[in-house]
Amino acid sequence: MSFGTKLQDARTNKHLTQEQLAGLLGVTRQSVSRWESDVVYPDLAKIVRLSELLGVSTDYLLKNEEFVSENKKPSKFLTDLVGKKVTLGFYDTDEPLVFPERNESMTVLAVDSSYMKVSVHNAKKNTDREIDLPLSEISSVCIEV
Repeated sequence: MSFGTKLQDARTNKHLTQEQLAGLLGVTRQSVSRWESDVVYPDLAKIVRLSELLGVSTDYLLKNEEFVSENKKPSKFLTDLVGKKVTLGFYDTDEPLVFPERNESMTVLAVDSSYMKVSVHNAKKNTDREIDLPLSEISSVCIEV
């Protein structure tokens, strides 16, 4: 699989348009299109930023391997979280981050090899939202009882 194909797959998995990704990177939509078409390649700093924004490794983007993370199955522990209310901790260099915030509850909707889809309910505002969270950013899981 080519760099461009991997980039396009990762971008669409994050539900981003070429224009949205370009805006996050400070480049034109045409630049992203040329990268995805394998006409040209971004500089190294942009590749690192792409991996951060898209939740994939630079190895995944750059190595010419046929490995696709979606083909791997998530662990039984993760699949058993579906339907459960959880609190999540996240990796951060400055301070530990915990999610959800006060007045919110989180239920795991689905898990694959690289993402966890959760529903977040805010009791105070009576609102719900769905979020895709990269597994690579989750440091801890606490199942609510």
